[in-house]
Amino acid sequence: MWRNICLLLLCFLCGILPACSSDSSEVIKNVDKSNLSVSRRIPYRIASHYFIKNTVKNIVPVRISNRQDFELYFGMAATMGISGQPTNIDFTHEEVLIYDAGISNQQIDIFPASLEQSGQILHLNIGVKVGTNLDYQIHPFIMLIIPKNHADKVLVHVQQQ
Repeated sequence: MWRNICLLLLCFLCGILPACSSDSSEVIKNVDKSNLSVSRRIPYRIASHYFIKNTVKNIVPVRISNRQDFELYFGMAATMGISGQPTNIDFTHEEVLIYDAGISNQQIDIFPASLEQSGQILHLNIGVKVGTNLDYQIHPFIMLIIPKNHADKVLVHVQQQ
């Protein structure tokens, strides 16, 4: 009798469980996976105490991955104290992304919103706030230090504040 009850219960479960499943897997099967792209956040540090050399007349490249190229565009602006040292960049494991606002006579504040990778593209989202006119010219920029990345392209998305 115990065997008959177990057999009956097993038949019952085999009939009920497939009926409870849904066809949501159909949606996944029909998605074109070539257009499917998952974006992931990329960690970064903001570099400080650097300046764009006054010999640079054009916009700085968005991405620099070696010290030799870096030193063509940037100088160190150290000040007194521990927090006055330029941020250390180890080009063997890191590279930098730069948003260069160009030479301006307006106060410009630049801040990072996010950095994400989608496939082979890095998306750098930057916020820019333009302020009052100045009596002199400045060359505002923001520099992010990121782990070495093999993405093919960097797109900078600027949001005016």
